[in-house]
Amino acid sequence: MLDRESGSFSRHVVDPGSRGNLSSDAVLSILEDSRGTLWIGTNGGGLNWLDSSAAEFNHFEATLDNGYCLGHQVIRSLYEDRSGAVWVGTDGGGLVKISPDRKTHQCYLHDPDDPASLSNNRVYSIFEDQDGAIWVGTDGGGLARMDPATQKFVAYVHDPHDNSSITFNQIRSIYEDRSGVIWVGTYGGGVNCFDGKRKAFKLYKPDPLHANSLSHDIIWSISENAQGDLWIGTHGGGLDHLDRSTGQYTNFRHESDNPNSLSHDVVRVVFEGRSGLLWLGTNGGGVCTLDPATGEFQNFRHDVQNPASLSHDQIRSICQDKDGIIWIGTNGGGLNRLDAATGNFTRYQHDTSDPTSLSNDYVRVIFEDSRGLFWIGTQGGGLEQLDRHTGKFSHFKHDPHDPNSLSNDFIFSIFEDQDQVLWLGTWGGGLNRFDVVESSFTFLTTRDGLASDAIYGVLQDEAGLLWMSTNNGLSRFDPQTRKFKSFNAEDGLQSDEFNGGSYFCSPDGEMFFGGIQGFNSFFPTTIKDNPVAPPIAITSFLKMNREHRFSRPIGYLDEITISHRDFIFSFEFAALDFSAPGKNQYAYMMEGLHDNWITTGPNKRSATFTTLSPGKYRFRVIGSNNDGVWNREGRSIDIVITPPFTQTWWFRTLVVLALVGVFSFLLRWRMNSVRLSSELQ
Repeated sequence: MLDRESGSFSRHVVDPGSRGNLSSDAVLSILEDSRGTLWIGTNGGGLNWLDSSAAEFNHFEATLDNGYCLGHQVIRSLYEDRSGAVWVGTDGGGLVKISPDRKTHQCYLHDPDDPASLSNNRVYSIFEDQDGAIWVGTDGGGLARMDPATQKFVAYVHDPHDNSSITFNQIRSIYEDRSGVIWVGTYGGGVNCFDGKRKAFKLYKPDPLHANSLSHDIIWSISENAQGDLWIGTHGGGLDHLDRSTGQYTNFRHESDNPNSLSHDVVRVVFEGRSGLLWLGTNGGGVCTLDPATGEFQNFRHDVQNPASLSHDQIRSICQDKDGIIWIGTNGGGLNRLDAATGNFTRYQHDTSDPTSLSNDYVRVIFEDSRGLFWIGTQGGGLEQLDRHTGKFSHFKHDPHDPNSLSNDFIFSIFEDQDQVLWLGTWGGGLNRFDVVESSFTFLTTRDGLASDAIYGVLQDEAGLLWMSTNNGLSRFDPQTRKFKSFNAEDGLQSDEFNGGSYFCSPDGEMFFGGIQGFNSFFPTTIKDNPVAPPIAITSFLKMNREHRFSRPIGYLDEITISHRDFIFSFEFAALDFSAPGKNQYAYMMEGLHDNWITTGPNKRSATFTTLSPGKYRFRVIGSNNDGVWNREGRSIDIVITPPFTQTWWFRTLVVLALVGVFSFLLRWRMNSVRLSSELQ
């Protein structure tokens, strides 16, 4: 033990003949807690502690009083949490929590029958994060996170089929940075980082190693029933049912020899009617109904011989109006109205001779607003309003000569917000706000901050914010400030591309969006911005496109001197925030050359300069984190470019002196010549 004042060491070793000494000379872990108590974990001697006021060591031993919690004698890790409790990691005996008063102990052990137990009994590292959760690094069980409220663990283990899983299951160190990113050091798998905030987007996707998972990557529709179970329509995998209380999936497929099975394995629409009956729109098999209680299907198909049958077997939307009537939109057969008593359909289709007919037979979305108005979104024919009493349609289309018209005639989603405003998601025209009273549109596009002009679904959260799925991630829009915030695969989304019709909001506010790599669910209140402005670092300096090495790291330098011959040089830099580093932004300037900031955008972390005149300059760089919080002070470094020999001050001085000397010589020669000439005369 080191006495810092004197610089001398005192030794504590095993002495079998006396009490109060260290229990083993093989020390694996040391902790000084907030009260000055020294804790020592040994390899074979268990746990020791030494009070600052005492001269003797105390030993924890396995007794009936402490429940054999510290019966294991190999102590790998020690950690004190913010409450003063000491956590002990053993090499085979699990995790132990010692209360601040040292009177009670609690054991956490791996139970193969309990997935919420500790993932492995060999604990090599322990850490408490900003939220009070305890992270445990095990030797073979990966990383485990314990929720302090429930005392349950979630394990993060290596999955060879998931590139985003932890790289190795032997964990040696855990650290949390200023922005809340967890860094994990492994024994053979390098360093991993985990952003817990990003995982607020829960991901559901197929698992090829387990039959109990989604049946297909591509998700076309999602619905939730009153019990909280999910019904998922897939592209080729049929219909999936997920019991979220058990995590168990049930799959329904088309059976060619069973006319009462699902009619087609591409399920584009899943809609639960008020009676609890499930309505399914397929891409070629017409419409099916499923009674969840019996598991029985009933099919409605197009029959060319029957004008009262479904008009087309490719379905894109299903809606039940306030009167309980089922409406069906098809991909080429127009709009259908079902008479439940007879099973007959009434068709609404485009008629070139009737200007009040449906403008386009490709119906993407059907929506009834709070006023009872009935709206149809078509694929190429704009927005339609149907008068259900007369069967006549009013048309709203894009007019290039009218800035208040619809921005695009491809309507993929219709949503009414809390203020009875209609919002339309278009495929190519961005987001439209429709004033029903004035029959006028205003629209927002990528120029306003929207992630993409192709919008598939629009939902609203309790705070009044709109959430939109696009083919470039999710966008969140605040109608009050008119500002967008975008999220992509780096934030934990299934991918950047979502699908039309694949969106749903449950009564408790949970949102679901599906795409080409599964689907995400989340509660909007859990999606929080990163408030921490990142430090900015200059990471390297290049001359003539080759990295230049200095005697000290460039981060410690305030000035760099180069020659005028180094007419191409570059700086590389980084914002030290790793929540989603691909979304960090940068701007730089070279004072003495220009006085304006040059933005580089995400993933562009360098600045190159060519043929600068000799002189002194100052390079400045600023940056932001993934949520656009900027460090405006940034980092700066002076750069001196030395001039050529002919432009140095001393060379110019020598030239001046030489000229003065020559002039003096010539003057003296002239004067001597004049004097000599006078003398000769």
